[in-house]
Amino acid sequence: MNNFNPELYTISIRLELIDGDRLYVARISELPDVIEYSDSFEHVRELALDTILTSKEIFDDMGLDFPNPQSFNEDINVSGRLTVRLPKAVHKDVILLSNYEETSVNSLILSMISECIGNKRNKLSTMIDKLEVMQKEINEPCINVELKGEAMIKTVIQMAGAISNPNNTTDVKVKFVG
Repeated sequence: MNNFNPELYTISIRLELIDGDRLYVARISELPDVIEYSDSFEHVRELALDTILTSKEIFDDMGLDFPNPQSFNEDINVSGRLTVRLPKAVHKDVILLSNYEETSVNSLILSMISECIGNKRNKLSTMIDKLEVMQKEINEPCINVELKGEAMIKTVIQMAGAISNPNNTTDVKVKFVG
């Protein structure tokens, strides 16, 4: 197990609402029965890595094969040929649409699959961008203050003095509510 590296495994971590609590949940693609929970991202990641190591040791002790990490860099050997069974009604619709589009059934299906994959990639990219923004917002310090009238003005003046103080090295984001 000297060359074994749990970092090669596919670990997904996301913030979820579990029984009213916000917890980080780690899942390991290669070990679908494993789920770890923690209130911090770093801790749940450590738990997942430890679970991979411990599981590997148990599998080795029992003489069982441990799942290999998913590989995203290897070329998949494909022929370019695919046989698909379609319900007769769908097959008929494909033929009618290909005739309308003045293209072959093969070309129509290929363009539809390519378009669908492109749309999925775009949605995934958009979701990743949104998640990155959300992660930045989660990590920003924030103070929620609910004040009205004179108390709000005094607090703003005091906070502005603290924020503009050159000796203050803390970034502060203030959001007034109410």
